[in-house]
Amino acid sequence: MMKISMFLAMCLFAASVGVNAGGYEDAKNKRYRFDWKMKAKNVIDQESVCRQYTKGTLERRFCREQAKDYFSKQCDKSRGDNKIKYCFAATLHPAR
Repeated sequence: MMKISMFLAMCLFAASVGVNAGGYEDAKNKRYRFDWKMKAKNVIDQESVCRQYTKGTLERRFCREQAKDYFSKQCDKSRGDNKIKYCFAATLHPAR
């Protein structure tokens, strides 16, 4: 429980200093972080999602699948501009 709390605290800290980030854990409890850049007009730059991984790698694909799931969940529970931002980002293609 403490490890998860620390991980969530790290993600919240990243968000508080202007970094757009999310996180997830795999089946072996290994923690990962994904980040992205914003374009003008409150739009998530889909090409920047999981940019910390090399294009074409399995790590990047898995990261983008998790990010897509995160964006879909945020789309479902957001309103207004945030809903538009997350719903558009939820259309990203994991293999890119």
